[in-house]
Amino acid sequence: MKKVIFSAAALMIGAVALGQTTQQSNTGVTVGTASTAASVLLTQPALTPVANKGLAIQNGNDNLLEVRQTGSSQGVYTNQSDGNGLGMNEARVVQQGGVSALSGMFNLAQVEQVGEGNSGDVEQQGDLNDALIEQGLADLGTADLSKDNLARIQQGNGDQAQNNFAAVTQQGEDNNAHTLQTYDNNTAWTVQNGEDNAAYIRQKANGNQTEGHDALVDQFGDDNESVVNQEGSAKNTARTVVNGDGNASSQIQISTGSAAGDGNVAYVNQGAFPDANGLVTVGAVGYTLLDGIVDEIGNTLTAPTSGSEGAEAYQLQDGERNLATTFQFGEPGNYTEQSQDGNDNLSLTYQNLYGNPNGGDNYLAHTQDGDANIAGSAQNGSEHKAWIDQNGSGNVAGSTQRGKGNGLLIVQDGDDNFATSAQRGIDNDVVIYQDAGQSFVSEQNLPGNNAPVGAPNGNNSIDVIQVGPSNPSAFPAQQNYSAFLSRTRAAQSNLVGASRIGLTNIN
Repeated sequence: MKKVIFSAAALMIGAVALGQTTQQSNTGVTVGTASTAASVLLTQPALTPVANKGLAIQNGNDNLLEVRQTGSSQGVYTNQSDGNGLGMNEARVVQQGGVSALSGMFNLAQVEQVGEGNSGDVEQQGDLNDALIEQGLADLGTADLSKDNLARIQQGNGDQAQNNFAAVTQQGEDNNAHTLQTYDNNTAWTVQNGEDNAAYIRQKANGNQTEGHDALVDQFGDDNESVVNQEGSAKNTARTVVNGDGNASSQIQISTGSAAGDGNVAYVNQGAFPDANGLVTVGAVGYTLLDGIVDEIGNTLTAPTSGSEGAEAYQLQDGERNLATTFQFGEPGNYTEQSQDGNDNLSLTYQNLYGNPNGGDNYLAHTQDGDANIAGSAQNGSEHKAWIDQNGSGNVAGSTQRGKGNGLLIVQDGDDNFATSAQRGIDNDVVIYQDAGQSFVSEQNLPGNNAPVGAPNGNNSIDVIQVGPSNPSAFPAQQNYSAFLSRTRAAQSNLVGASRIGLTNIN
């Protein structure tokens, strides 16, 4: 067991830097690309220099278009056709003003749709907003390559949106994506390639040129769903990258601070590698943390042998400068729930790191209420259970689980507690409770502990309770493993529903 002390402040320095990296989707699309064709329209000659301009191209069957523009110097470009299928495209663009006397200026909207049954809807209010919808452009005659896509982008509420960018790129069947952004300087990108995907991004920043929020959802595969919900004055950053089938992911971030750098950062990676969204870097941070103070969790440079199927992830952050990451790989049955309410917390989760062939049926939950807490967990194998609950501040907890049938509960109520647990083998149980300023390390069936790695007779159990000497009367009733199992099963049941919060609003 290697013990290295990390500070939350040092780790969060990397988190802030990651939020500033160039964004790019797994499909190679650069995030932040402007609506080029709509922008070019503004350079075309007109009778007045501030005229609104538009170009609509329609070829094929049953295409519809509606354009409404008020204000000045706004551009709309649409291109719809039947491709090599039945063209039932619709597009509706509304751009308005309302921020100043010269409002409704320099909004850009671009909608390109090819294939069957596509629909697009762009509504922008305010100034300098940019919206891009691309659906079904890969329809080149391949059967069922692009059908029934739906995308809607609305930026602003009450005519008070400025400098927002939103884009939706969808290929495949039955995709739909909603993006709603309010007030200033938000960036949202949705990329979906596959079947039956759904994505919903809602971002609410404040006006008067606050930082805005940054979100990316990149889904490749079948039956994926994702929700991102961010609000606050400080800039929150969320990344969801999915490769596989049947995944569900939800990230909700509310920053209580208003200064630059007070926002939260959240990453979800389900079966995707490599990527260009900072996930490799942030993954290395967690790898260093867990490998340094607990046990080896895998090789972060090894490509996954498979994507991720049936994984669930739910992350909620309320305070300031929190970082939460989730990596899920392997077979069906992984669950993750992370919730951080305070400030400067770090929560890292790895399940079946990079496609462990024995993966599946894992459960894991982190909850941190105070400030500057660090929680990290890794699970390789199947049928694991884990729970880390830290209510105070300055706590550090790490857990690694290999094999199957392991269980873990770490509860640290006070401040400055340190607890790690490493489990290999089968049927291991650990319960640790610490109140304030305590430290405990648990190791079961690890190399060098006079037992083979993953010994088949590793039916171990550890139950530890430590309470500070200043408050001996607070010694709680002993918690047994059956109560722990009941608690984790109830939490797992709640997780399945929680990870799909807001998904009913997508369709």
